[in-house]
This record gives sequence, C-alpha cells and structure tokens, in this order.
Amino acid sequence: MNHASIRKEITERLVKNWNFNEQRLADLSLFHLVSILMLLAGPYGYIGQFAPTIYALRETLGEDQVFDKPSELRARQVSPTEPEVADQPKLVTVN
Repeated sequence: MNHASIRKEITERLVKNWNFNEQRLADLSLFHLVSILMLLAGPYGYIGQFAPTIYALRETLGEDQVFDKPSELRARQVSPTEPEVADQPKLVTVN
C-alpha cells in the first residue's frame, strides 16, 4: 500500500471540497483539528506521528479535552452533571 498516494488523494479532496473557515472549524474537537493539521502538514509521516501526538495531548489536557467537541465541553460546564441535593440531617445511632 502506498501511503503517500493515499494521503495525497485525501488532502486533495479535503482542500477542494471543504471550506476552512472559522464557522466550519469552531465545533471540531481538538482530535479533529490535529487530524486535519497532521494530514495537511506534509511528508512528515501522518501515520507515524499521529498516535504519539494524540497520546501526548490526552496525557497533558485530559481525555475529554481532546475528544469532546467545544459545544459538548460548554454544555458540561453550564449544566451540572449531578443534581443538587438539599442537606439532610444524618442519623446517628448510639449504642
């Protein structure tokens, strides 16, 4: 399999058929942005660099920061994941 020819075909289709404006890029996850960047970066070996780059980002930023879309992260920050429970008195047993 010739990785260079496959990469060339993918990048040509991506550049020709996809509009790289802020609106299109705004809700992509960091994973998606790194994937596009590494694909378009050139002959530095997309396959060989991808796994260590994503691993380093996961270790540094956390899994949710790498794979979740910005809208998912914002939604998680706005709405609490656990409902608030009113303080209830605790029962204490005495022997």
